[in-house]
Amino acid sequence: MGLVRSRSGTEPAARRAAIAAVGHAAPSRFISVATALGEAGLPGRASVIYERFFGQRSIAQIEPSDILAQMESAAREAIRDIEPEKISHIIYAHSINFPLPTDAALIYKLKQRLGAAGAKVVHLSQLNCTTGIYAIEIARQIVQRRPEAEVLVMCGELARPSGTKVITNVVVMGEAIASCLVKAEGGLVIGASSFATEGRFHESEDMAPDLHKKYENSYVDNMAATINRSLEAGGITAGDVGAVFPHNVNRLSWNGVLELSGIERDRLRAETLDEYGHCFTSDPIINLHRSISDGRGVTDRSLLCASGVGATFGSMVLERA
Repeated sequence: MGLVRSRSGTEPAARRAAIAAVGHAAPSRFISVATALGEAGLPGRASVIYERFFGQRSIAQIEPSDILAQMESAAREAIRDIEPEKISHIIYAHSINFPLPTDAALIYKLKQRLGAAGAKVVHLSQLNCTTGIYAIEIARQIVQRRPEAEVLVMCGELARPSGTKVITNVVVMGEAIASCLVKAEGGLVIGASSFATEGRFHESEDMAPDLHKKYENSYVDNMAATINRSLEAGGITAGDVGAVFPHNVNRLSWNGVLELSGIERDRLRAETLDEYGHCFTSDPIINLHRSISDGRGVTDRSLLCASGVGATFGSMVLERA
């Protein structure tokens, strides 16, 4: 494996960081899987594969003119208990390297709208769909070094160009915004995490067929291994995990990952998969937000998990304070 990072979750209490709040903005609209495939230049009849076998029913979309307002809505939910001027950093985690300066400027416009004049802005994108969880890891490190810091993590983007709308025979991409606030005190203490990169798969969709097959065949093993390293680093077992908040790829692959990790299938909290599709870096936080909003809440120990093409893998333990 090209790069593996694991750390212990046994930090002294004074150096801990936690997710204090999460936010999410409802997408502008939902379209059928067949319509989404047609927009990507693929036959709508292929939708039966994504619906029947992969568990997708509809796809979330954001009207381009709405994205800034949705970012503001999600951000304000996450920072509802603090004054905006207390935000020390805003980390914007996105999978796609922005093709236009106007895209990169979004987060600065958000900063202005929020009134977070003193916040430092960070763009993060190189881990593809694992970037959202890694942004929380960076926020943790900031707070551990500066306990007074309050870090707003923003996730989400538009699926463009059209080549980003579908990962063939895996998932149809959606669009949704999510956020979380990381600070020294909060309800979900950030525990151990593990991140890995398999650099041999860096060409992603452009890989030669034989290499692409190796990626598909090793995906479940790599994701499960990353989860197991985070559990080991945190000194817990698969049986201790009460909930898994995943990225929304498809249920078939997650069934295999959970089985290999030793985690019961009913621990998977992927309620938005069938409704939203795979919303790049946002999925784990959206699934966490949905669980809280629906009253299911969080368990004593849970996981945020994601992978990205390229190939990257991430798993983070959350412990209820």
